Amino acid sequence: MEALLAADHPQASFSPAPWSEIARYPHVVFKDGYGMQRLVQSQIPETELKMALELNTLDAFRGVVRQGKMIALLPQSALAESRRDPGLAVRSTAAPVLTRQVVMVTTQDRLRLPPVRQFCDMVQRLADESFSQISDLPSLMALN
Repeated sequence: MEALLAADHPQASFSPAPWSEIARYPHVVFKDGYGMQRLVQSQIPETELKMALELNTLDAFRGVVRQGKMIALLPQSALAESRRDPGLAVRSTAAPVLTRQVVMVTTQDRLRLPPVRQFCDMVQRLADESFSQISDLPSLMALN
């Protein structure tokens, strides 16, 4: 988990960004029901977390954060575009390294259907391309 902030944010000079400082600012979080909101709340107690806005797209996170003092805590893999944006800063945090495994499951008979096979192949190819940049993550796909 890393912190996304405006390039001119007061916390942009810190790396890693300390939790005590991160908690002082308003936060942009994923909408209720998204796993990332629960994860952020587990790192910063709800009484200390200043949730100012709930969003559901990475473009919206970048746009809102770029314009002010709000901070977003997001997974490293979601911040690739943000790293190339001069109006944004990405900072490591003191959060423990967290990983997740995504598994796609289907039956052999469905896997023989061309649209299902093509979809599975596409997901595998895109996952391989996306996560080849992050060398320390375990394999994210398992097809049965």
